[in-house]
Amino acid sequence: MVNLRNKKAVSPVIATIMLVLLVIVLAAIIVLWGTTFIPEALTKFDRPIEEKCNEVKFSAELSEAGAASKISVVNEGSVPIYKFSVRKQSSSESTVTTTDSKNLLPGSSVIIDADTSSLSSGDEIDIIPILLGKTKSNKIQENQCSQLSWQVIEMP
Repeated sequence: MVNLRNKKAVSPVIATIMLVLLVIVLAAIIVLWGTTFIPEALTKFDRPIEEKCNEVKFSAELSEAGAASKISVVNEGSVPIYKFSVRKQSSSESTVTTTDSKNLLPGSSVIIDADTSSLSSGDEIDIIPILLGKTKSNKIQENQCSQLSWQVIEMP
């Protein structure tokens, strides 16, 4: 028979401290995991980048339709545009390309090459501005503006 009177166990104080530490570690892991789902807020000129996207003003015109199409873009607003995404939408497919042009300053213009040979009458080309913003940790990130800032060119 085993003598239970001489057995030693963990004191209730140490057991309580260990449980509290376990809960703190688990809470920290859950918080760190949860923050990956929340995007970091971007600012441009010390204002939320969404507000700056609403101030973006530019015009876009298609010069010719076909394989050698060119889109002329003029920045008519006061916000510099970093670059553009060009989304071609036909009845059968949608493709998105990003331009190489960088930093379209206010009053400046740029020519974008766009092959429209696969598009037909009634199809659309969406010109989507992309701005640069800063995070709280001073990292620079791209932000694609919402649909309110897009220019839509309808194929003739």
